[in-house]
Amino acid sequence: NELFLDTAVKRENVVSRANELGYTPYSNRAAKANINVTVTNVPGNPSTLVLPAGASFTTTINNQQYNFVTLVPASATLAVDNTNTPYYLFTIDIYEGLLSQNSIIITTDPSIDIPNKAIDTTTLRVFVTMNNIEYEFYQPGNFLTVQPENKVFFLTEGVTAYKIGFGDNNFGLQPPTGSLIRSLYLLTSGAGANDASLFSFSSFIPGAVAANVVVTTNEISQGGADVEPIDSIKVNAVNYFTTQDRAVTANDYKSLILQSSSNVKDVITWGGQDNNPPIFGKVVACVQPKYGDTLTTDDKTNIQTL
Repeated sequence: NELFLDTAVKRENVVSRANELGYTPYSNRAAKANINVTVTNVPGNPSTLVLPAGASFTTTINNQQYNFVTLVPASATLAVDNTNTPYYLFTIDIYEGLLSQNSIIITTDPSIDIPNKAIDTTTLRVFVTMNNIEYEFYQPGNFLTVQPENKVFFLTEGVTAYKIGFGDNNFGLQPPTGSLIRSLYLLTSGAGANDASLFSFSSFIPGAVAANVVVTTNEISQGGADVEPIDSIKVNAVNYFTTQDRAVTANDYKSLILQSSSNVKDVITWGGQDNNPPIFGKVVACVQPKYGDTLTTDDKTNIQTL
């Protein structure tokens, strides 16, 4: 029974059957918060201050401490408040987890493993050094549009790790033997880090080590999710295969929305012609979130963009 998706019980076999249908289950998803970071008492008051990628913040939820980090650097320009005090203001997104990196040289097998399944695969970046030049490779939006020279990678879930694969010089470029593969990603706790509202700065800012840093929260942490469960994989893999990466019928939209976000528990879709009053040429989706009472702004934007 492990050979068939509908009767398989072990996760590795369910995932393997889903991969045959072209469906990759979603990984852990990092909770995200939006905060303001105000910095004062900076020596020399330079015109610009840079908060580097990987700057860390801590918070506590139900007596459990979590670490949040920036994924990209941010800059702030010198300003002066109404008391003539110089300050710098950063408005940034922070994500729960720890930034990690792996490097490996390709020998015979042009694929590598990420030895930790707590990864948030949406944060994964892959760089390949060929002939002493480093290139970034990307996941393809549609496999059928991949050309031999395209620098793409393919991600699948294995038993103990996620596997990064490359093209075969027919569908995507295959890095030659001796190439250095560098992968960057975020390891995250998933849903446990949702609803954090108070953060403390636990890092340092170059050129402002002894500065005063005050953190205020604009949006509490939301969007954290655990790895896709087996029951969800069984449903989404079949629906995704039936949809064939198109959005034509209302059910196509339902399938794509279900696999677009780990924060979607259920979806009802209907054609605009069935709406009251009718809105022809549209598809309407009613989405129930998995975490929280409403979808986050990011979830809504991602669904509309998709």
